[in-house]
Amino acid sequence: MRTILARSKVINLVSRWAPPAIFDALVAAFRGLPVDRPYRFADYQGVRTVFDAQPLHAGRFAESYERHWRLDPHFTSDVMRYRCYNVATLAMQCRNVVGDFVFAGISYGVSARVLYDFVEFERLGKVFHLIDPFTAINPNDRRGRSDFYNTDPDYVRAQYPVDAPVKICRDIIPDALTGIGSIAFAALNTTNPPAETASLPILFNKLAAGGIIVIDTYGTIGGCFAEFDPAFAKLGVTPLWFPSGQCAVIKR
Repeated sequence: MRTILARSKVINLVSRWAPPAIFDALVAAFRGLPVDRPYRFADYQGVRTVFDAQPLHAGRFAESYERHWRLDPHFTSDVMRYRCYNVATLAMQCRNVVGDFVFAGISYGVSARVLYDFVEFERLGKVFHLIDPFTAINPNDRRGRSDFYNTDPDYVRAQYPVDAPVKICRDIIPDALTGIGSIAFAALNTTNPPAETASLPILFNKLAAGGIIVIDTYGTIGGCFAEFDPAFAKLGVTPLWFPSGQCAVIKR
C-alpha cells in the first residue's frame, strides 16, 4: 500500500509540469506497462486518458464505428470515437424501454448510423426518428452556413436498408417533436442550445421511465451550462457530465 501511495504522489507531482508524452511514459513505467500498449494514450477530440480504452477499439461498438466513421468526409478515425461510444452505449441501455428513438442534428449521420448497428435497431420494433433541416445552418457560426454540415437527406437515408424503420424529418426542434409519441432514447446534437432547451420539457414528458436523453454540446468549448442548467432544474433532474462535454439525464 505504501508503494502504491508513493507512486501516486510521484505521478501527481510529475503531471503538473511534464509534457503529455513524458507523463504518459512515466505512468506506464510506474505501472509496469509497455508504452506502446494498444488502446492507451489516444486523444478523442480533446479527451486524453492513460487508461486502457479497449472498449472503444475492440468488439461490437468498434466494428460498427469502423464501418461508418468515413461517412463524414471531415472525420479522422478517432476524433468522434469516444462521443459516438457514449451515445451508442447509452442507447443500448434503452433497448427495452417503451418508445421510439430520436436523434436531432444528423449532418452526415455517423453517430446515428453507429447507434443503429450497435443496438441492432431492426430487432427492437421501434422507429428511429432522424431530425435535421439539412440547411447546414450553424447558429454559432457568424457566416450562418457551415461547410462541415451535410445538406443532402438522401445521403443519410441511403446508409440504411430500404426497409429500415427510419423516418427522416426535415424540420427543427422543438417543432419536429409534435408527431412523435413515447420516446425511449433521444440524442441532441444540433449545436443550437436555445432550440434544445426549448425541446427538453417536451422530450422529458414523452420519455418513458428508464429512458435517456443525451446532449452533445452541454460542456464543450465554452460550455452551455447557463442555457441548460436552468432547464434541468425545472425538470428536477441532474445531468451526468462526461469528459467529452456531453451529458445525459435519465427519467426514473
